[in-house]
Order: sequence, then structure tokens, then C-alpha cells
Amino acid sequence: MRKTTTPSANNATNAFPATPPAEPAQVVRIVTIQPRQMIAAETDEQAIEAWLLHCESSATSANYRKDAERFLMWLKARGRSLRTLVVEDLVAYKTFLSTLKTLVELAPKEAEQWISSRRWPKTDIRWRPFKGPLSVASQRQALVAVGALLRWLEKAGYVDRSPAALMRIAKVRNRKVDRYLPWEAVGYLLDAADQMPENNAEQRRYKIRMRFLVCLFSLTGARLSDLPLSTMGSIHRNPDGLWWWSVTGKGNKDEEVPVPRDLLTEFRKYRASMGLPELPAAGDDSPLVPSLRGGRPAAESTIYVALEKLFKQASVLARETDPYLGDRLDVASPHWLRHTALTRQADMKMDLRWIQANARHEDINTTMGYLHQDDRDRHRETDRVMKLNPEEDQ
Repeated sequence: MRKTTTPSANNATNAFPATPPAEPAQVVRIVTIQPRQMIAAETDEQAIEAWLLHCESSATSANYRKDAERFLMWLKARGRSLRTLVVEDLVAYKTFLSTLKTLVELAPKEAEQWISSRRWPKTDIRWRPFKGPLSVASQRQALVAVGALLRWLEKAGYVDRSPAALMRIAKVRNRKVDRYLPWEAVGYLLDAADQMPENNAEQRRYKIRMRFLVCLFSLTGARLSDLPLSTMGSIHRNPDGLWWWSVTGKGNKDEEVPVPRDLLTEFRKYRASMGLPELPAAGDDSPLVPSLRGGRPAAESTIYVALEKLFKQASVLARETDPYLGDRLDVASPHWLRHTALTRQADMKMDLRWIQANARHEDINTTMGYLHQDDRDRHRETDRVMKLNPEEDQ
């Protein structure tokens, strides 16, 4: 008889395992697909140039270029590039912009690397990216420009991710414009122009040109960026017999600005000084403000520097009778003439809609920043009423 054996517990375990054997481990490969770069740029400078080509207007391009080049200079000084940029760099740049004034006061040697007291050509060794501390609005605009640059470069595949998406840029509340001059300052600027030498025909032409520029900015509220595209024929008479200035402004928008009678008078003198008929022919496409060498339009920087010198001369004249006004003229820039013009219109109680149209503001809240007369009236009435000894007025 054959003997049957019963498997032991151990044998049972080996014969019928409680769990099935594990399958061989699989190797998982993670493949990162880099986005294809869609611009030919190999350097940060080339990438910025590619971005600027897509700006809506030359004015926008010029402003963005300034902000992008400032940021890149700061970034390089920090040992970084656009491709190695992280959020902490953007936060540090934001702090840098907000502390420029403190830098001038506490670390003047370091400030000299970034700030110059006047504009110099970029080819000059004295050129610096900043002319002084930035206003809160200008700081915000600088960060907006950098954010736009980084977002575009991300879409173009030049950078992997834009850290700008992780940084919040605070909105600037509507504030009253304070960079303007009393209307009397325009008189001092014209006096300074009238005192310029006229020993020869060239000096006389330059003198009349400076008068025309002061009148153009102070009587229309023009921007400096309005001039390069403006032609002699852009100042024209419409079918109603009214004179207008056709301006291509922000966003390449074509707009019409009224030409006051006094400006038209200066325009006639200005053209006559160049040996031209007092009024332009229709369609005259010669530059409104030509280069002193002739032909091409004068550069914005050339006009800026010329007016800046005139402001200094006017400040000397003003200090003889009004030291405060002299100080204001000394620190003012040509753009203040735009604010001065719009403030004058508001002070003279022009309809706010017409001021908005003359300023070419999209948002009327921006125009309301020029309503200073209400503040003056409020201050005067408060000062009249709030006295410790009211009996003094009786």
C-alpha cells in the first residue's frame, strides 16, 4: 500500500503563496519638452529689440526701451540675466526703484553709478540710466513695462517661465498733478528766449525757434513725443476757417488739437525766420521742427536739452523777483509745460470735456487731476474761517 504524505505548513506556504509574486519594476522616463524658441535672439539685448519691434507706436517703443534697458543694466550688475531671473530679483528691483531718493542721500557714490543730474547722450561716459528718483507712478510704469517684456519673451520661448506672473503691482490711486508751473512762468521762459543772442541769422532763427517751442507746449499741452511725426502741414485750417494741429499721439491715434490765435502768430514768425511763407501749403510734409542741420526732424533729446537750458536761464530771471518760482523753474522739466497748459485750462474754468479732448485723455479721471483751483479755494476759505482769534477780522 502506497503511503500518502501530507505537506507541512512550510511546504504549503511555498506551494501556495499568500500573495502573487511582484511583477518586475518598470522604469518610468519623464521627458521634459522645452518650448521652441520663436525668435532668433541669442542675447538679452537682441530679445529686447525683438520685443520692441511689436510696440504699437514709436512713443510706446521709446518708453519701453528706456524701462527695459534700465532693468537689464540693473540685472547685469546683480549677476543675472533674463533667462536666470527669479521672483526675488523682481522684488529687489521694485525696492531699488522706490529707494533711489534714499540712495542719493545715504550712498551718493553708489548713486553716481545710476543717476546723473542732467541728460547726456548714451555715447557720453557721463550718461546714466536715471536722471533722478522716480515718482510712484513712474515706478509702477517701469514694473509694468518689465512685466510686459517678460510675458512676451515667455510666449516667444526665450524664457521658460515669467516670474512677473507671481508679482503683484499695486495700482496708483488718482492723484492731483503737482509737476506744473504757475502761468507766470511761461512769461519768464519767453523772456529768457528773447534774451538769447542774435548776432547772426542762425542765432536769430534759433531764438525764434525757442519762442515757438515754448508757445507750442504751453498753449496746446503737447507731449515731446508729438513732434517727430508732426509736419508743417499738420497745422492746418479746416472748412470752418479754424486752425488745428493734427497729432499722432499714443497708440498711433490721430487727433486734432486747437491752435490758439497767439500760437498761430508765433508759428508765422517761426516760418518767416526760416525764409518760408508765413503759412504752410496743404499737405506740406516737411518737419514741423527740423534738425538744425536741416532735412530730418529734430530728435526728442535735442529739443529736451534745448528747453532744459532755457528753463535754467528762466529760473535765474525769476529769482530776482520771485525766488519760489525760480526754484520751481530750476527743477522743472519740459514735460511740465504740458501740465502747466492743462492746469491753466482748468483754472480758467474750461469745460472738463474740452480739457479732456485737448489733453487726449481716454479717462476723464486723469483730467480731473488738473483741477487745482478748487483746492486753492478750499484752502483759502479754510484759512479764513479757522482762526484762533476770530475777532481779529472784525
